[in-house]
Amino acid sequence: MNEDDKKLQALGTIINNTKEEIYIFSADTYRFTYLNDTAINNIGYSCDEVTNLTPFDIKPEYSKENFTKLIQPLLDGKEDVISFETYHQRKDTSRYDVEIRLQKMTIGEEIQFVVFASDISSIKVSDIKLKVFAKAIEQMDDSVRMTDIHGIMTYVNRAIINRSGYSREELIGKNSSIFSSGKHDREFYKNLWDTIMSGNVFQTNIINKKKNGELYHESMTISPILNKRGDITNFISTSKDITEQVELESKLRKLATLDSLTGIYNRYKVNEAIEEEISRSNRYNSSFSLLMFDIDFFKKVNDNYGHDVGDNVLIELAKLVSTEIREGDKFGRWGGEEFMIVLPQIDEAGLLSFSEKLREKIYQHEFADISKMSVSIGITTFENEDVKEALIKRVDNALYAAKDKGRNCVVFN
Repeated sequence: MNEDDKKLQALGTIINNTKEEIYIFSADTYRFTYLNDTAINNIGYSCDEVTNLTPFDIKPEYSKENFTKLIQPLLDGKEDVISFETYHQRKDTSRYDVEIRLQKMTIGEEIQFVVFASDISSIKVSDIKLKVFAKAIEQMDDSVRMTDIHGIMTYVNRAIINRSGYSREELIGKNSSIFSSGKHDREFYKNLWDTIMSGNVFQTNIINKKKNGELYHESMTISPILNKRGDITNFISTSKDITEQVELESKLRKLATLDSLTGIYNRYKVNEAIEEEISRSNRYNSSFSLLMFDIDFFKKVNDNYGHDVGDNVLIELAKLVSTEIREGDKFGRWGGEEFMIVLPQIDEAGLLSFSEKLREKIYQHEFADISKMSVSIGITTFENEDVKEALIKRVDNALYAAKDKGRNCVVFN
């Protein structure tokens, strides 16, 4: 075998082994004059059978007339190559998608056409899956956005548009910081970027801002997208609106710590405040005081005016006292008509002065429904190694001593 024959044999091997289907057919008879092995295997005919085949056998939707119109631009020299997507039909009548490149060539004096066909079935399936996936993302309740490595948005789904109030055009090409609420510090965003730029997933609850300035809460996950080399190319963020959940939790916390009638602290929260002050006093060798007061003859108010009036008195009294206490003081309803104030960092003289001032303020106040009213006040100061129960017992005893003393007075224990 000479060198030219070897080259031809090598070329034939390459053509037969290529993944593309190759067909050659006559411009006169339309019969195939050559099919490579890939074409023969894909359409399912034997080598003997393919010699009698024409393009219409694997493209039964074409008539000879329609097929001639298809290749006419090549015959007229108006086109060098015709490309299009279609399908081929196998011998068993099953079909698969192909991408076609069709061109004219002259062999000797005979015009023939060569067809290069690529099986794109898997690409078509992937494309369909991608379209379904994209449609699903668009219809999700969760927000989904994709950004480049600088945080510039390249895709947002409909949920983000509905939630934020921005249009798609207002978001694409903009930095994700457009949603920034100003409620998170630099350390928060530094941690976010350090995490995702290292290739790790970042999860957090975040407060974002809508176009109209309204704030909303989201549970967010940001995931890096890496190429084959392991380089980060994009980030994808998914987030769920948890505003209602956060607001509900806030309401529950208030219910757990606030008195439902007066809006001041409830007994549970006052107990907690006392424990915190005991811990602080023991740690820093400081002190604090308790003031407990009780409305004098409050039962008569309920009996003579009704419980609605009694409730109004409690509400009005709570508002009045709230205006007299310091910012760091803790004021709560201890139970019924009893109230407690936790007063950090106050000496005995200051405590007595404040107590008398408060008693007089309440006594001089004109209540809406009953005019005048007085309170009895008991006070005590934390002593080294006091426990909560002993402290509360001492201020309670002081309160009852004030009642025994004739009410509308202050007793220090």
